[in-house]
Amino acid sequence: MFRRYYGIVLFVLFTLVACTSAPPAATPTDQVAAPTVVPIAPIAPTVVVVPTALPTVTLVPSPVPQIAKGVFVGGIDVSGKTSEQARMALEQAFASVLRPIDIRADKAQITLQAEEIGLKLATDQMLSEALAAQGNAKIALSIDVDRTLLKAKLQTLAKQVDQPGTITLITATKTISRSFALEGGRQLDITAAAEQIERQLQSVGAPRRITLNLEPTAVSDTRPTAAELQAQIEAMAKRWNGIVGVYVYDLKSASVIAQLNQDTVFSGASVMKVAILLNAYRTIGTFSQLQEVWLRKMIVESDNYSANSLLAASAGGRGTDDALLGAQNMSKMLADDLGLQHTYQNMPYESAEYLVKVRGVKIKRGPPLEGPPPHTDPDPVLRTTPAEMSHLFLWIEQCSQGKGPLLEKYAKLTKARCAEMITRLEKNGDQIRMRSGFPKGTVVAHKSGWIEDMQSDVGIVRSPGGDFLVAIYVYTDIRPTKVFLTNEIAAPTIGHFARLVYTYYNPVAVQ
Repeated sequence: MFRRYYGIVLFVLFTLVACTSAPPAATPTDQVAAPTVVPIAPIAPTVVVVPTALPTVTLVPSPVPQIAKGVFVGGIDVSGKTSEQARMALEQAFASVLRPIDIRADKAQITLQAEEIGLKLATDQMLSEALAAQGNAKIALSIDVDRTLLKAKLQTLAKQVDQPGTITLITATKTISRSFALEGGRQLDITAAAEQIERQLQSVGAPRRITLNLEPTAVSDTRPTAAELQAQIEAMAKRWNGIVGVYVYDLKSASVIAQLNQDTVFSGASVMKVAILLNAYRTIGTFSQLQEVWLRKMIVESDNYSANSLLAASAGGRGTDDALLGAQNMSKMLADDLGLQHTYQNMPYESAEYLVKVRGVKIKRGPPLEGPPPHTDPDPVLRTTPAEMSHLFLWIEQCSQGKGPLLEKYAKLTKARCAEMITRLEKNGDQIRMRSGFPKGTVVAHKSGWIEDMQSDVGIVRSPGGDFLVAIYVYTDIRPTKVFLTNEIAAPTIGHFARLVYTYYNPVAVQ
């Protein structure tokens, strides 16, 4: 047993010695490089950052704008009030404005609710004006109304009360004068009624019942038929001792509404000066001062010498021989360019003595019977028809509006130059023919003409009931009696026909 313990002790001692013995010397191949020592940076001391205290901000509310002293809105004092305070005061004071409204006309009545016509206070607008006022200001009550809705309601009322008038005829016993008249008839003027209602609503404390008046039926709303106009033209023409030519063209509808013997050939007379006017504008780009004088005298005074001078100038010359060339060129233009087969001037005015007798020039003459019947005894070298002369006026009118064949055909013509021609024709000095049938102040662009057996007037008329073009020719055969057709007979007759046409568009109101 002792040996066993002794062995154990020796084993322990041997183990301890082995563990503490020095290691054997290393061979060259067994040497290991010494490790690299990396210096460690010194650790910085920790810095504690103390946050800077923010300055304390005290929010001061902005002052609320107040209305200046002495400001009244619709009679309500809003001095010193804010916008919201004033709004409440106004809406309370004017609440009655939004109450229903009773509208009466004749025996009919309708009640309008505020929402039916878009009725409301214009509060924002009134407050804006009040805040902008510097003081001591009086701002009117303002309301908003939907005018379209209001008029729609008034149209309903109008259907109950409108009474159409009756077209009648006024005739004279001693002349062939006739006029269309509008007898009776009443209607509600929608626009005037709407304005009356709005005015009363704007008035503080105004009654909530509004009575509307009926007006006489507007003549522009009631017109005879075209057939009635045609019948009366024919009836008047039957009472004339001779041949009447009439052509009526409605400018709005661009249509012929009445005509009689419109293609009958009449003497051209001075109405042909409209063709000379057009020819001058077609051939001369800028008028000289002297040419301006000729243009004025030819239209205003119907001066023949000025007309001949312009014919000569259109051919680039002066004198009777050049006037003849200008007339021939113009007639060719009317026929070839514009298709007017019965409108021509083969010789200047009052030039037969010189050209035929002195110079021996052979002047082209028209046939004795030209065009469809009935036939007049027209000038052999100067002719036209009511329809063809009306076409000339119409083309100039269209050109003044920037359209029509003249602008397409002639480079020297412009919208402005054609409008200038219309203006010149409006200055025609003849007041005894066509103009005598129209109310004073009626704007008429026209040209008249007269010779021994025929008188005429053609023009464009502006009227409240519509704009129209009318040509009126009256002829009587003086060969059996050798008595000329005088102004005292012919001029009023033309005026009577013009009056009839005018009252077709504007019937005379008769109560």
